[in-house]
Amino acid sequence: MSEPVISESIEAETPIALPYPWGDPGQPDNPSPMGRALSLAALARGHCHPNPMVGCVLMQGDATVGEGWHRARGTAHAEAVALAAAGPAARGATAYVTLEPCNHWGHTPPCAQALIQAGVARVVVAMADPNPLARGGAATLRQAGIQVDVAHPDSQEARWARQLNERWLTFLQAKRPFVHLKVAMSLDARVATHTGASRWITGPAARRLGHAWRDSHEAILVGANTVRQDNPSLTCRLTPEELPGPLPIRQPLRVILAGERPLPATARVFQDGGPTLVITGEAHYRRHRQALATVGPQVEVVAVASTRATGYPDPEAVLHCLHERDVVGLLVEGGPTVAATFLDAGLVDRISAFVAPILLGPQGLPAFAQADVADPAAAWRLTEVETRAVGRDILLSGRVKASPRTLQAGAAAP
Repeated sequence: MSEPVISESIEAETPIALPYPWGDPGQPDNPSPMGRALSLAALARGHCHPNPMVGCVLMQGDATVGEGWHRARGTAHAEAVALAAAGPAARGATAYVTLEPCNHWGHTPPCAQALIQAGVARVVVAMADPNPLARGGAATLRQAGIQVDVAHPDSQEARWARQLNERWLTFLQAKRPFVHLKVAMSLDARVATHTGASRWITGPAARRLGHAWRDSHEAILVGANTVRQDNPSLTCRLTPEELPGPLPIRQPLRVILAGERPLPATARVFQDGGPTLVITGEAHYRRHRQALATVGPQVEVVAVASTRATGYPDPEAVLHCLHERDVVGLLVEGGPTVAATFLDAGLVDRISAFVAPILLGPQGLPAFAQADVADPAAAWRLTEVETRAVGRDILLSGRVKASPRTLQAGAAAP
């Protein structure tokens, strides 16, 4: 039997099912009110930065009287949306909120006061707010005589809430974007054949999910070699109907890490009018500015500190640059050298690897090029690992636990 031909187009399906353990936002009859609130909050993934995703469900007994989620910075918070939907029915209700209600005036009024004024009787919170500017809502509610129950940090609801906002928590606490490394590889861990051909290793379903991730991250990052070799667009090429939510598609900021060699001004990423950021070392800034002098103002070249050994942009400096631009989630798509740069620096937070049921042979391009380890005890490891079938491929995803060698190197750095 001949091998089926895989089309280069992305097959349309409606909608993409994202792997949320707390439930599907398309199922309003979720048996858990907090699960429903988490599902609603997740609809804003990639759209509400630099704010956290928050959902709220108001219950009178077993009946839902109002629900809401925070859509974008400057818009109404989840609690305010839910209260508006409930109207007078909010009095005496229980509010299930994925994050402690805010206690300060920002772009919108404090949600703690809104809940008090609406006469809510009880507030159930999945996670306390770690933001010093906004936290304290639980105490304010209790002072007003409202019962507040905050989930134990080890509870399922708290773990789900942290997973929901893992990017925002890293952005807030580590002062850098959350780095999500995506890899599409063969069963023998190759991302291209010995000739450099890579279209297509994974099937249409995996590629569609990868495009959904482009929509849900503020920025996507590749190395200059990927631009030269593959000439990618680095855009989300789905339709709004294919995404699991009502928000319009948001194209990510495209980030290209460049060394000494100039990039071709004719590359697709420079020709479609979308925002693109070229980050290079200080010694190569002028060369890249000159090479891209003919492209539009949507393309920006910036210089950051470089590593002493390679002259390549220092990964910590790159993340600092993106943090200043309010990039909360960074999707790193390749290639192997770029992935190794962030892995060796201990700066990858999550790896999602699509494994295709094909073998490309030992001369193919390895998926990972980070430094070798002599002992398995010193290896990088994934925790909170999840696996699932995505079409013909397998998706393996987990949080990265830095190797002991990486941690020791970081501790010894000046």
